[in-house]
Amino acid sequence: MFPKFFSLFMVLALSAPAQAGCEITRTALDLSSYVALQPQHGSFQVEIRCDAPTDRYQLELLGAGGQPDQPGGTVQIRLHGLNTPGQLLMLMQGAGTLLSGGVMEGSQRLRFPVSVPAGQWTGGGQYAANLRLSLLPAESPASLNPLTLPFGAKP
Repeated sequence: MFPKFFSLFMVLALSAPAQAGCEITRTALDLSSYVALQPQHGSFQVEIRCDAPTDRYQLELLGAGGQPDQPGGTVQIRLHGLNTPGQLLMLMQGAGTLLSGGVMEGSQRLRFPVSVPAGQWTGGGQYAANLRLSLLPAESPASLNPLTLPFGAKP
């Protein structure tokens, strides 16, 4: 029996700038096709540009579900089959602070290692996770009315 290949991607919505001086300028998922015989490793990158190095904001990831094992720990993301009923587990290492909206300052280029563990036997096809990455003001995150922009990362 030949191994089945899976295309993995995230559908990511981005919110409006946290304040006049900061915005998410780039997101990218670098992860090739998955085969259950071996783990797949890659990365998820986020770039934030701020006008001043002292601009403060919160970066928050919604839709991942679950809680990390510790602050800054691994986030578990469930990928659901688009044309098959299966699921795959993807792990995003070091992204635990994104679930609670970790406060950051100034321009950042963040990289989170991602992996899909071996041994997840399910139907071949495309798998996706619908997530939202929000950039909020550090002082009053509830006051932001986010504008959602579509983003899709290709496998």
